[in-house]
Order: sequence, then structure tokens, then C-alpha cells
Amino acid sequence: MKMAKSGLLMGFIPLIAFGIVSSIPDINPIIAPGVALVLAVVTGITDLKNRMILPWASVVIFGVLVGIASISNSQHVLSSGIIVNTGLAIIAFGSMLAGIPFTVQYARQMTEPSVWNTPVFLRVNTFMTGVWGAVFSIDAVLYAVPLAIDGVPSSVILALAYGVLACGIIFTLWYPGYIRKRIAGSPQSASLNAHN
Repeated sequence: MKMAKSGLLMGFIPLIAFGIVSSIPDINPIIAPGVALVLAVVTGITDLKNRMILPWASVVIFGVLVGIASISNSQHVLSSGIIVNTGLAIIAFGSMLAGIPFTVQYARQMTEPSVWNTPVFLRVNTFMTGVWGAVFSIDAVLYAVPLAIDGVPSSVILALAYGVLACGIIFTLWYPGYIRKRIAGSPQSASLNAHN
């Protein structure tokens, strides 16, 4: 089962850029969400036209942050990180509850329509979406730690948050291939191939 990895991973460019830009000392609070919003549109223009969940979620979340930053003089990377990751976690888990895990949209770009309604296809994408929901939830909690506990360096939190995000990316690159190999090596697959 193939996954449109590049499309899915491109969807995280605005999130990465937001973290990098917003961690620059004394930067105007509107710049980081503004850059992320522009990148969400530029990198996701085709996916936005195709009504993909992740790029639209990014546009909405970063658009809200631009609005907040434009009326407020203070916006800290940690509190913004909580908002962004909580929003993305809600989208991930919400798409699962709705029966349309957001990774399904990317997987359909790389698979034959004949597998789209199979239990394995839905199970794999539900699991992948759940992993991303967990990634976003962990990062939201990480961003909240320094706001709740004095003395925790924000640089450590940012490093940990990006480490968790990197784990999600590595998983996304590895897991579809792993599932393809498992399915290809299963007795059921061998039986199907023998009858063809």
C-alpha cells in the first residue's frame, strides 16, 4: 500500500517554518503565522483545490493566529505552539471519528481505486492518522510545559517538539513500505497470486 508521502510531508512545511521563524528573538508576532499561512497556501495550492483536510486545517489555524497576532502585542512561540498542535490534533482525531482519516486523502493519490474501500486500507490510514494525532498532542503538551513549570528552557522544548515531529515523519516514510511487504508476504497474498 503506497502513501503519497511527499504530499503529506509537504503539508508539514508551514508547521516547521512557523516554529523556526517564531523562535527568532524579538520578531514581530505576526510574521511567524504570516509566513506559515503563505507557505500553507503555496505548498498546498493543489491540495486546497482538492479539498484536502490537512492544508485547509493549516490555513485556518495559521489564519486565526495571524488574526490574534494582529490584535495582540504579545504572542509567544510556546502558546502559539499549543494552539497549532492542539488544532492539528483535533483535526487528526476528528477525521478518524468522522471515518475519513486525513491520510486517506494522500493514500488515494498513490493507490488503485480498487483498494480504497478495503478494510486494510482504512485500518492502515486510521493508524497513521492516529500516530499523527499523537504527535500533535505530545507537541501541544510539550509546548505547555514551560508555561506551567518555571525554569524549563524553551530551547529544550523546541528541540523535543521537533524530535517528536521528526519521529512522525520517519514513521510516515517507513510504515507504508512495511505494510506493503507484510501484505506481499502473507499466505493470503500468495494464495491470491497463485490463482491469477
